[in-house]
Amino acid sequence: MADLLFDICSAEDHDVTGRVAALTWSIWQNRNAVVWCNPQLTPIQVGYNAFRVWQSWVDAQQIRSRVQQGAVRNIMRWMQPQAGWIKCNVDAGFFETREITTTACCTRNNNGEFICAQTQQHDTRLSTIEGEGMALLEAIQLAIHKGWNCVVF
Repeated sequence: MADLLFDICSAEDHDVTGRVAALTWSIWQNRNAVVWCNPQLTPIQVGYNAFRVWQSWVDAQQIRSRVQQGAVRNIMRWMQPQAGWIKCNVDAGFFETREITTTACCTRNNNGEFICAQTQQHDTRLSTIEGEGMALLEAIQLAIHKGWNCVVF
């Protein structure tokens, strides 16, 4: 098997080797799921997961290429709020295979000093916009609960 994979990787083009790697990874993940008593996927589901893995990898490579070429210059830095204000950064995380969405926020004062943070786990798969929206809603609720009036999200 190792020789076959090596031959494919050395003889085929970039797209074919990427697809083979994604399929191999998906088969391995399914095998581990069976060993650890998780539900076994059908061959069609394994193939679909392999395609999603491969497509995500292709998308990441395209973004990486644009960054290296200087087309994307999106360097994010924390910006302090005005004096007396609180800065609240929010984010969401997505774990599709477990159908879990997580949300988090971190608050700092205008000197950059940590005030508090909060995390939540939701046992459901939300879209990116729903997850980010949920993170913002929970951060707003935290600010209301704390009695903060001057907050930048």
